[in-house]
Parts: sequence; structure tokens; C-alpha cells
Amino acid sequence: MLSQSPSRGVHVEREGLLDDDDAAKESDFVDNRSAPGGWRRMIGDNSSHGLWHLPNRLWKTATSYSLSDNLQLLRRVRTKALATPKRIALLLLSLLVIVLFLRWTPRAPPSEVLQSGITMVKPADFKIIGLLFFGRRSTVEILECYLRNNLVSHGGFLDEIHFAINTHNEDDLMWLDEIVSQVKDYKRIDIDDGDGIQDFNRIYAQSIERDRMYIKLDDDLVWISPNAIPELVYTLTTHPEAFAVLSSLVNSATMGWVQYRLGAVHSYLPERKPPMKTLSDSYGPKAWRASALPKWQPPGDSSEVEEFPDTEKASISDMAPVGGKGGAPYMNHRWLPLRDDDQHIAKTPIASTEYAPTGLSWTRWAIGAQQHYSLFENIEKDQLHKYHVGEDGIWNMRYDRTNINLLAIWANDILDNLPFEGADDEQLISSNLPRKQHRQNLVQTRALAAHFSFAVQHEIPSILPFWLPKIKLCHSENCYDLNEDDASLDHLKDHHEFSIDNLAWAIQSKLNPKTVGSYLHKYEASLVRSRLQCKVFIAPGGPSFPILYFAAERNSPEICRILCKAGAEPGLRMKPLALGPVLPLLPYAVLSAEYCLSDTTDTVVTLLAMGASPSDIPRDMWQEPLDAPKKDKPWQSGRDGIDVHDAWCKPEFRGALARTLNLMQRYALWKADNMERPRERMSQLGETHDVLPLLEVPYHIIGQQFATQQVLDCISTQFLFKRSKPIVLLFTGPSGHGKTELASRMGDLLSLDMLKIDCTEMQHQTDMFGPKAPYFGYQDGSPLNNYLEKNAGQRAIIFVDEFDKTTDEVRNSMLLPLESGFYKDRRNNKQLDCSNMIWILAANIAVETIQKFWFKHLKDRNDEEQKKAPFAEVQKGVRQDVKAALGTPLTGRLLEVILFFPFAIAEQAVVAYKFMRERWTTARQPINTDAKVLAGHLFLDFVDDGGIARQLAQQDYDPELGARSLQDAEEREIGTKLTHQWSRQEGGVKDEMNEGVLEKYEVRVTTRDGVDEIEVKRVGFKDFLYRPNV
Repeated sequence: MLSQSPSRGVHVEREGLLDDDDAAKESDFVDNRSAPGGWRRMIGDNSSHGLWHLPNRLWKTATSYSLSDNLQLLRRVRTKALATPKRIALLLLSLLVIVLFLRWTPRAPPSEVLQSGITMVKPADFKIIGLLFFGRRSTVEILECYLRNNLVSHGGFLDEIHFAINTHNEDDLMWLDEIVSQVKDYKRIDIDDGDGIQDFNRIYAQSIERDRMYIKLDDDLVWISPNAIPELVYTLTTHPEAFAVLSSLVNSATMGWVQYRLGAVHSYLPERKPPMKTLSDSYGPKAWRASALPKWQPPGDSSEVEEFPDTEKASISDMAPVGGKGGAPYMNHRWLPLRDDDQHIAKTPIASTEYAPTGLSWTRWAIGAQQHYSLFENIEKDQLHKYHVGEDGIWNMRYDRTNINLLAIWANDILDNLPFEGADDEQLISSNLPRKQHRQNLVQTRALAAHFSFAVQHEIPSILPFWLPKIKLCHSENCYDLNEDDASLDHLKDHHEFSIDNLAWAIQSKLNPKTVGSYLHKYEASLVRSRLQCKVFIAPGGPSFPILYFAAERNSPEICRILCKAGAEPGLRMKPLALGPVLPLLPYAVLSAEYCLSDTTDTVVTLLAMGASPSDIPRDMWQEPLDAPKKDKPWQSGRDGIDVHDAWCKPEFRGALARTLNLMQRYALWKADNMERPRERMSQLGETHDVLPLLEVPYHIIGQQFATQQVLDCISTQFLFKRSKPIVLLFTGPSGHGKTELASRMGDLLSLDMLKIDCTEMQHQTDMFGPKAPYFGYQDGSPLNNYLEKNAGQRAIIFVDEFDKTTDEVRNSMLLPLESGFYKDRRNNKQLDCSNMIWILAANIAVETIQKFWFKHLKDRNDEEQKKAPFAEVQKGVRQDVKAALGTPLTGRLLEVILFFPFAIAEQAVVAYKFMRERWTTARQPINTDAKVLAGHLFLDFVDDGGIARQLAQQDYDPELGARSLQDAEEREIGTKLTHQWSRQEGGVKDEMNEGVLEKYEVRVTTRDGVDEIEVKRVGFKDFLYRPNV
């Protein structure tokens, strides 16, 4: 550094204004003049912003001249001028111009900074551009003040700062546009992705101009030391052998190890419990100061410092929930300094740091937190020198990979190597390219910056404010050792009283839902109902949780349904700690999706069907299901429209909901809000005849409100008036519009087996029922014959698909069982009671009539207009078409003809999203090379899922094909593109990869040449959390 070489003269070349002798005198003058405290200043600079200067060959400063500069100019003019009156007049005129210039011309201060006693001025013979990859407003809001302070206009070194757009978030881009409009040296760079190369290639290729120096910044920096960027510039210009110069990053996978061994990291541990008082200087905006923090206290009366616990892992990163082993003790907790700073540092998280780009420092949130708090302490105590290495501050990375969040690099060294191939830009810039060119990277440890967190390093491992505690089994000491199995719960129900705690234990232990239901049925219904209103208490005065929270945490719609049927109330809320929010059940179920990256949609829909209020989630986030929910609450004037249900939804939870609440869930919330809840008598009828779950059907079906209501009306009437005949329904309408889905959902909700028959294969009555005795093969029967015998006298569902594709012979053979409900087994001629059967015949009859009605009365109409449509008219016309197609005898046996219409625009998108979610679930399955499952252990991030689904629907929905057209579109637009991206990655796949983080692929709608299209790209990694065994 210059501070270590006082013999090197300070020489500023003023564009030829000074001759060599003048320069030598000025150099001597500067070297021999010292400012107070050992700081050396440039001539005439009494308000230096301070940095350093470079060797003569690099400096050409022509910004503003000091008074001494102008006197030197006058001396040269005087010496060389001839003493003639004309030239004397010219000299006086020149003097007058200079005086006027000095008097009225504003002078910008030079971009210079004091560093280690030397004033260093920004080089002027090339531009220095800050290049920030803008993708996250949340951290750039913090970073922006540091960016502005480093501009030349503010005394810094950056001529301009370019924001290379790496996001499609409209809110974030609007914020950026506002900032750019306020600062003239800010510039937005939109990246054209039409060339098809990788993202970072596009950004570098379209953002960089030759013969410039670039300061590359990541958008997750949250602090930059005042001298960091000048130090990077100086080191790069004085070390042309270096490929790039990197900052010393606080919270770095490699430099954290170095900083720990330099003594820059101090002993901190997380506070175990929230403080009783939260308004002091030690809690709140001033809590960053180490001097304001209390000392860390060991638990209880112990005086020993416990080693910070590691998480029990099934992958390489932290997976501890809040309150769990190795996890944050509570939300918004503090880290407190230990009494003896270094005595117990080996028991703190930093002790496990490694000098490795993907080591523990990369994955453990606790290591990052300790480094951040140590930085705060070093800033307060003015001891940032602890981060410095040696006299010149340089740490040679050789060719090791390291983080490139802040670095200086010449534009030509990037452009000459584009396109980067075979790895991410961090691997290429920090390791591959330096190795290829034999030019090592240097870390300037005097250039400090703080990095927020890595993608796999969870600052708080869960977005939830709490995790349900592990419930212990309650039983007497005389009981045998009980395990987490169904037999243990059977023992409890036979030998012990009902216990809400034991029920919670059974749910957490993942016992079979049928076993849980059996446990509830063992006891008197009124007792169970009253006990289910109670909460599970952890300790006297501590938090308590309704039993449904345990079912939601397990993500079990079956257990949610069982508990609600037994009397549990979806509206009950947990009682939190004093500082925690009262989080309703429904948002808890939604937010728990990030727990282990599971799909909680079925649980959410079931809770809605059981009576959970959609208003428990802010209405503005789902009233327009296709619109992505906003993380910021919309402004509302007055009190109109303000929902008291939103009180729990603090900004951090709203932000979590915005990224977690998927399209299917938003649609379910909207649909539930627009549906009338079943009245008490209808619920009583369903419970009496054991068909209560059928009332859930409308919640689980996309669109087809008219069809689902027809089904419920028919079945309700059948049971209410005890009609002793089979229920025979004909589902008709265009293909792919929910006929099979509705039948399957009915079977699932009623817990009934469903036999599906494809009539395209049924040309003779023997194909349907089998041959009669004594013809060959009569002993085998047929699938339908055997199913009727197996379920004789019981309720069951038979779904006969493509019924209009079979023959009159087959249809006539079905007349008797459809009419009387009796049938003779063809294997033994035994008469069977089939009167409880539900026959669903699916066909494509009257499709033209149905589509004409849809175009005329339903398409692009709102709900109120659709309700006024003349459905009775179309029903009459369709029944005539059915009679013509199937004949009068069979038509007369139909209880009702159920009409299925084409989907509305929103419904088309939700159906498309259904297939997107199936792709998501398939990609999340583990890799299994033995089973030939290679494309597994992946995470698909649907950026604006409503926009993607709308794009699929708008370009590919066919009313004649329905869902099939959308399934084909998803396969083509997402499945095929995902396959292409997956196959381009380096290396093969192994089963061992299931133990690591997931490969993350981003799916979004982009615009190319004015045309919207769906893009799939690999963007890094995604980690997931498992519940530790605590």
C-alpha cells in the first residue's frame, strides 16, 4: 500500500500544465507536508473526501483546479511572455478571465479519499462503472445509500452505476425506476433474452463496454466500507497480473475462515428467550451496538457455556425450525456477546467454519449471524483493521473458488471470454478463467463488504412464527413400553381415558388416519366433541394449540376431515407466546408449505370445506385468483374494506404468503367465499345417510358448479325420500371437462371403491358381464360381474366411460340392474342386491347443443349473469338428444342428465395449473437410478403461477378437448423445456444427490420480439427443512 511506501512521491499529472521541475517541487511539497494525525493531503485540498492516487502513468486529472494550480499557470505564462504592451494587455485580460472563473464557476470536489495517510484521487483516463445485478429490492433498498455515496458526484469513484435487470417483479422494477429517475448517474439496463444463452452471459454481454473498469456488485450486499471500492480499483490497476480483485466479504464461504483466524470474529450466541422489556437501547434500532447488548446468559443456574448445537441433518444445510435443536430460539431474536470474548469461541458456530466454497459457512445460518454481529462490534469499536492481512492487505486466492459479490474487473477480460460455458459465473470468474489464463485472483482485505445470506443459508430457517412442540405420550407407569405405532394407540383406547395430548402424539407420530378415527370412535361422541374444543398445553401459562394445527402441520386432509367430523372447530386459534402473533389455522396450513417444500393444497381445500373462513387470509391476496398476491398491503382510504381478520398478518407473514399462496389455493379461497355453506338440515341429511363428505365435492372440483349442484340435488333427493333404486346419472358434455374427475372425487370422499369400465372395448353383452353357464369361461365372470358380487348390498360407484361408444346389445343388457337394482351372478346364478350402487355413465352426447348454450349464455359472463341463464331450456334439449342416442328404455332409467360445460377463462388457467403442480410434485420425487428415475430431487419455482397458467390457457385451450389440450400444452411448454435445461447440466445424477440441496429451475413468462412465451431455466439450488427429532 502507499501508506507503507512514503518514499514514493505523490505526483498528479495535470494534463501538461506542469513541467518536470514543477512536478518535482510539488511532489516534494506534498511528501513533506503532513496533516494532523499523520494524514497527508493534496495541495489546496482542505476538504478532501479522501482516497488515494495511482502512479504517474495512470493519472490525468482535469476536474477542478486549486488556487495554487492557477498561480503555477500564471507563473509559466509570465516567464514565457514578451514584455510588449499588447502582450501585457493580453496577460491582464487572461488574469481577469481567471479571476472571474474562480469567482463564479462552481467547483466540484475531486473524487479522492484519504486512506492510510495518503490522499488518492480517482483516475480520469478510463471510466469506472458499477454493475449491479438487480433482482431483489429488499436488499437493494439497504444497499442503495452505499451505492450513491460511491458516485463521483458524491466524492466517490464510480462514474455511473448500471442496474442490470434480473427480475420480472413489476413492483420491484417500479421502485427501481423511481430511484433511477432521482439520480442522474444511475442507469437501468434491460436485458434482451432473445439470444437463448444463459442468464449471466446475457447480462455481461449486454451491460459491459470495452476499455472500462467494472465494479460488479450483487444485490444481496447490505454494507460496503467507505474505502472498499477505491481499494479494489487501486489493487487492480497496480496488479495487472491479477484477473480480478475481490472484496473481503463478511459472511463468505471462504473468507469467513480467514477472518475468524485473524481475530475479526467474536464470541456470540443467540439469546434463548425474548427479553421482558423491549423498548430499551438493547432491543430495537440501537441493538446493533455491542456496547448496548447484555451479556449472554447460560441456561438456568449454570455458569458453563454450552456448545451451540448442530442440527441433525438429512442434507448439507441447516434444517432446524424455530425453537428446535440448532434453530433460532424465537422470531427476531438477538445475538449476545459472551462475557469472556475468546475463551469460549470454540463453542460458538464460527468454530465449525471451513475454507471451502460450499462448506459449512455456506449453509449454516448461525455462522453468518455471528459474523454479522462481529462486524457491528468492529464498526462500533473502530477496529476494522482486524480484517486486514499483511502490509498490502492482499490475500491470494490462487485458483480457489470464492464469492464474487463485490469485485473489480476489466471489461475486456470479461468480453474476451464470453460466452461463459460449463458452469456458473462464480465458478468461471473466481476459478476457471484465472486458471486458464494463469492470472490469479486477489482478495483485498482492506475492501470490506457485508453479504446478507446465501440461498441455502437460512437466516431464520422457517417463515412460520412457531413450530409445534413434540408431544409426549401420556400413559401410566404400569403400561408396557409404547412405540410410535398403531398398536400403541389401540392400547390407549382400550385401557385409558380419552386424552387430547395422546391424540396430538398420534398425529405427530404419523399413525394411520383410520387408526386415529378408530381412537375417536371408541369414546362417547359428546365427550370427544367437548374435548376437541380444548387445546394442547405445553406448560402452565405457555402456548397452547388446537388439535387441528397438528393435522395441518402433518399436511393430512384425511385427519383434518376426521377431526372436524368429530367436532373440532377450524376457527379455533392457537394461543402464542406473549410476543407472538395469533396465526389462524388456514394461513398456518398455507405457510407450512415451505417447511419441507410440500404441497398443502388438499389440506387447505379440506379446511375450507370443513368451515374455515376464507377471510382468515387477506382478501386482496385472492379476490382475483389469477393475479399474483402482493407482498405489500394495498392502501385503503377510511375504514371501508378493512377486515379485522387481517390483524395477524404482519409484513413478514404477508410477504411469506405472497410467495407461498399458490393459484389453486387462491381459487379455492375465492370459490369458497362465493359458495353458500350447507344448511343445518342438509348436513343432518348427509350425516344420517353417511354421505356428508359429498357436500365437499364443490370445493374440490374446478368449475362445473351447475354439474356439482345437480349431483348433490339428485343424491339428496334419493336419500331423503328413500328411493329404493340404484342412482343412475349420465354425465355428458365435451371431453376433458371434469366428468371422470367428479366421479373419482365422489368415490374418494365417500371412501368407496370405484370400478371404471371403458365402453370402447365393450361390443357384446358378454364383454360387459361375462358368459353365462355353461359357456366357456363363465367361471371367471367379468370385472363388472365380480365387482357387483363383491359389493352386493353395499354402496359402491361404477363409472362407465364412453357409454355412447358401445352397442345397443350392451346397453340393453344393463336395463334390468339399472331399473330394479337386482342382478344374477353369471358364475353361479345367484341373485345380487345392487340397489345401493351409484352408476355414473359418461358420454359425449349433445356436445353441440351444450357448446352453443355456453357460447350464448355463459362464455365471458360474470357469476350473476350466468345464474340467470335458462338452464331448464338446455336441459330439455339435451335430454331429447340423449333419448335419440340411447333410446327411450335406457333414458327412462336415468335419474338425471348432468351437463358439463366448457371452462371459463379463470377455470382454464386453474386446470393448467393443476398439471403444472403435478409436474412440480413429480420433480420433487427423489432420484432412483435403479427405477430409472433420473429427473428427480428438483424444485420448480413458478414465478407468477397465475400468469404462466393464463399463458397456457390463452394459447392452447380447446373447448372440444378441454383439460387434455392444457395437459398437452404443459408437457410441451414446461415439461420439454425442463428436460432440455436438465440435460444441459454438467455431470450425471446419483442417488446420493438426494442428500443435498435441490436443483432449482425457474419457470416464468417472458416477452421476446413482442411475443409472450414460457421460459424454463436453472437458477441454482433450493434447500428444504425437515423436522428434527427433538
